[in-house]
Amino acid sequence: MKLFELIERMRDLSTSHKYVKSFHTGKQHEVNKRLITYPAVFMSFPYTKNTPQGFGVNDYVRYSFDVDIVTNQYYGFDLTGTTSADTFNTNYMISSDIDENVGFKDENKLRETALAIGQHILSKIIEDDFSTIGYDLNLINYQIKSLERVNNDYVTGIRLRMEVETVNDYQCEFESFFHSPTPPDICKSLEFDGINDVINCTNNSVFDFGIGNAYSIETWVKFDNLTGFRFLVSKWLTVLPADAKAYFLGTNGDKLTFRMFAGNSTSLIIDSNISLLVGQWYHLVCTYDGSTNASGSNLYINSVSDKNIINDNLSGNILNTEPLQIGGQATFYSAAKIGKVRMWNLELTPSDVITLYNGGTILNTPVESGNLVLDTDIPNSTFSTQWAVPDLTSITTGYSSENMESDDLIDDCPPNPINLCKSLDFDGINDSIDCSNNSAFDFKPTDSFSFETWVKFDVTTGANVLVGKLDPAIPNGYYFGVVDSEVRMFLRSGSSTILNMETTTTISTGVWYHLVGTYNGNQDASGVKIYINDSLSLLTTNLNTLTATGMVNTEPLQIGVTNTFYSDAKIAKVRVWNTELTASEVTTMFNGGVIQNSPVQSGSLVVDTDIPNSTFSTQWLVPDLTSITTGYNSISMDSDDLIDDCPPT
Repeated sequence: MKLFELIERMRDLSTSHKYVKSFHTGKQHEVNKRLITYPAVFMSFPYTKNTPQGFGVNDYVRYSFDVDIVTNQYYGFDLTGTTSADTFNTNYMISSDIDENVGFKDENKLRETALAIGQHILSKIIEDDFSTIGYDLNLINYQIKSLERVNNDYVTGIRLRMEVETVNDYQCEFESFFHSPTPPDICKSLEFDGINDVINCTNNSVFDFGIGNAYSIETWVKFDNLTGFRFLVSKWLTVLPADAKAYFLGTNGDKLTFRMFAGNSTSLIIDSNISLLVGQWYHLVCTYDGSTNASGSNLYINSVSDKNIINDNLSGNILNTEPLQIGGQATFYSAAKIGKVRMWNLELTPSDVITLYNGGTILNTPVESGNLVLDTDIPNSTFSTQWAVPDLTSITTGYSSENMESDDLIDDCPPNPINLCKSLDFDGINDSIDCSNNSAFDFKPTDSFSFETWVKFDVTTGANVLVGKLDPAIPNGYYFGVVDSEVRMFLRSGSSTILNMETTTTISTGVWYHLVGTYNGNQDASGVKIYINDSLSLLTTNLNTLTATGMVNTEPLQIGVTNTFYSDAKIAKVRVWNTELTASEVTTMFNGGVIQNSPVQSGSLVVDTDIPNSTFSTQWLVPDLTSITTGYNSISMDSDDLIDDCPPT
């Protein structure tokens, strides 16, 4: 762990706390003639007394949480024994909303709450980080204490002091610590002025898409102006004023538009129904299947399919000798920031588009990479007299800007979404979630269906059911879970008619797993597939006597148990579909080891938990993202069972 990683870890832990809403960097001072940013956390708690002197905001009490980090090496200087005035820091602001049960009138209670937040951060750093490192930093001393009142007016807060030493002769570099290094996946965009700024991608035969060729275009864009016609990606030739041979993805006012012209009277035109806004990043995709029909084309805005057919009489020749251009052509220029452009010589599927949307960030490992014909590397562009944009396909020697300025490469790009991630901790004794007895969960042996869970087991011995609907009295039903470290799919249509399949791969405790089980409805062992972290597992057939009827019962669908088989595990996500997921869809859902918040086959979902946004009264109410039920209710769980432990794997 490097020093900047320690600071970032503290920031992440702070902002993941349930009371924390935001942070920012602030206060700076000078050490050894170098500018240092001081790490402090500020928490503002609602308060019903008169505002203490010096606050200036009614009904809030402010606490400061000073974090001193002292190192024994600093850019060649020996800082052993430095005072707190010489310590390194960053600074975050925390605005917190505290539950009414805390008691706004009790300053001691508020101080205890602030202290608990600091202790939580410190303990997580020690537990999660310093227990596993040793090659860069070593925690040699730490202290947390409550500070005194100031002038009898208000509580100043708490102080967390951490002393770390570098080991193995590792030197902490100033720039790396105080200015986090550029992440591996750099994110920048080029700013187009809407007047004459373009990128010329050359006239290459790979861009020659006729009306019988399938292709797709993807771009990440943030608009500054949405009036008139503006091209984002185009290959446009106007032979006569009203006789174009071209294709382009662009905007028509505030609508996204995709158009193909083979002359004045033959065209394919689709616009979006959704209105675009300026100042907001969008992921825009158009696809075309080569059929010459508007029904074979589509538009996607942030992975959502959306099109309005304007014209549908395409025929003839659209090929031309003009270069493919980004940002505009002829007189139709975009005033926008563009972070990425890709083109494929095939029609992307809706699942491909969801994968590329990537929850709202640029995906640097594209789908269908073998069919890419254009892929910009805007962040690594270089400027001489114009911008040279690397071509990641290597089809060309690179793309060249025209009429652009040296300051047009900017630090504005699609943000990483804040995907809240938590899990519920099941005790293996009596904790469960009741999803109700709904007909949507009534799967017959002839139905296809799929289960997905993100789970981290504390115990893998015995039967640990993750999701199930089993009636032991009939007996019939189904469950998906882990039995003696092997993942099991169990379907039962009667006392002796059972399909029981288990993986030959075993799983371990203390590790996050993405487990998926699928069934195609053929009443046979061959219809079952089980995936562990996107890997299709070999299966053992324990029983293969399932019949075509008899699996439906009146028991509720449950998470964490069925019958008396409770899971001792942390569960972050459960989904159930009334269809068999494909291997490709399982890969999309695995999402590189983190929860995919835009599920595949969303129209076939019958269960989709929103565990991070669960609320507690006497039990946990877990929102149902399918809206089939009014929510899922926990049984025998405690208020502290919602925890900050979740994937990645």
